[in-house]
Amino acid sequence: MPAKPLRTKVNGKARSIPDVPDDERLLDLLRWRLGLKGTKEGCRTGDCGACTVLVDGKSVLSCLTPAREAEGRSVETADELSARSPGAKLVAEAFARAGAVQCGYCTPGFVVAVEGLLRERSGGPPRSAESLAKELGGNLCRCTGYYAILRALSEVAARSGPGKDGEVAEKGQIGEEERPLARSDFQVVTGRPRVKGPGREATPKKVPKAAKAARAPRGRRR
Repeated sequence: MPAKPLRTKVNGKARSIPDVPDDERLLDLLRWRLGLKGTKEGCRTGDCGACTVLVDGKSVLSCLTPAREAEGRSVETADELSARSPGAKLVAEAFARAGAVQCGYCTPGFVVAVEGLLRERSGGPPRSAESLAKELGGNLCRCTGYYAILRALSEVAARSGPGKDGEVAEKGQIGEEERPLARSDFQVVTGRPRVKGPGREATPKKVPKAAKAARAPRGRRR
């Protein structure tokens, strides 16, 4: 017997998706059924944050979330978030200006996660860069070394203000007291457990240079 259709809203559009089995992940539904490739698959264990989406405005790891849990709810992905949300647009632009995009694989997850944090403080005082960094402990970046991301978070904290959906504050308005950020604010230092996620940051291994294969002498043609 075929599974009943899944009815949900994705990036503001009502969707009725047929034959969604109970064990299908939200990540697979978004990427392969709906073609929304901005949601990345990194670790399959909820440990890297690349698959972050917003469900009813809250950050969710789609690789660990059954698609059926989106029934009757609103899902937002990185594919259209910056166009739909002033807060997400601010975050994406800050990452670009700070040079916080290298290979870019983790960037959509960071942008969505930061937008989720801004919405949690909607209507209250702006977030500090330090608090944003600490709550992003479950988002990993393998390329930038985090310093550029910290610069981006400093800009986001300085320009994000109270209001619905991460409303951008007037220029010059800043939130909680700031201090220079360090990489350790992410709490993802190699060998130490992170605040979010079940695992530890993997220690990169040195890959030895491949030895050049000796060329065998060519034989004479007969």
